[in-house]
Amino acid sequence: MRSYDSGWMDPTCEGLSLIRSLTGVLLLVGGLARLSIGAECNLPNEGEKNDICKFIERKFGAGAALHLRIVSIDRIQNSCFFQLTLRSSEEQFVETKFFLSPDHRFLTTEIFDLSRRAALDERESELRLNRELSVDPAPSFGDHSAKVTVVLFADFQRGFCASQFRTLVKAIASGTLPNTRLLFRFLPLPSHEWALAAATAAACTEEIGTRYFWEVAELLFDQQSELVTAKSIREASMTYVKLHAPEKLTAFQFCLGQGVPAVVQRDVAFAKHHGIDFTPALYVNGHLLRGETDISVIRRTGADE
Repeated sequence: MRSYDSGWMDPTCEGLSLIRSLTGVLLLVGGLARLSIGAECNLPNEGEKNDICKFIERKFGAGAALHLRIVSIDRIQNSCFFQLTLRSSEEQFVETKFFLSPDHRFLTTEIFDLSRRAALDERESELRLNRELSVDPAPSFGDHSAKVTVVLFADFQRGFCASQFRTLVKAIASGTLPNTRLLFRFLPLPSHEWALAAATAAACTEEIGTRYFWEVAELLFDQQSELVTAKSIREASMTYVKLHAPEKLTAFQFCLGQGVPAVVQRDVAFAKHHGIDFTPALYVNGHLLRGETDISVIRRTGADE
């Protein structure tokens, strides 16, 4: 039987070979970065951009059905590495990011800036963002004094948001995510015809009581396949309030009649300012996690803060 502990000490073992390979890659990347500073940085041309999209489509095995396109190219500060943002019209492949080497030969999903200043700047930015996300009122679930704050930007019409919502609420309620609170942020996507109506109804229930918000949010997510019009959403939310908070019905109706609530407008504006045009989007103490995320990843991210 192979001993994994002793294998790492054997100079002929696969583990050490892998470490050597990775070291070579890191040295190569570091060398490229040093050579590129101060040199002219050339953007990829149209032919190279098309080749990149086609390569990623082949690599992920989905073929041309992805219809990938590069929507932005951002130069990494003090280097000639570029961050490429690609988007697709496919529901399950909304956005992805890759990094392109200075000579346009290599693609990678992640690069690491080893300078201490970069790490400090990133952490300071995350802390500042977390304060900004936590100060404004938002539907809150869990202990207000919790060490970890998870902010969920969600669209009531998106299935992945429903799944992420249920997972987070269950994990916090059961203690699987200890010392954690969840803040809900509204991000109805323009491509979803009744998402804004659902966000409006949910925000109005928050105005009459936080408890009602979480129950109506669960209702909206659970009935995604039935509540397919703004009218049906309005009727379902009104029925809920009549049954569970009849004394607050007038206030709820008044809120619905005022158009899009200020909190929804605020969250949409915040998302636009920070380039969040996808859901679900999670911030764990200010650190962005894209797409539906496993609880173990959220727990680990919170523990690292």
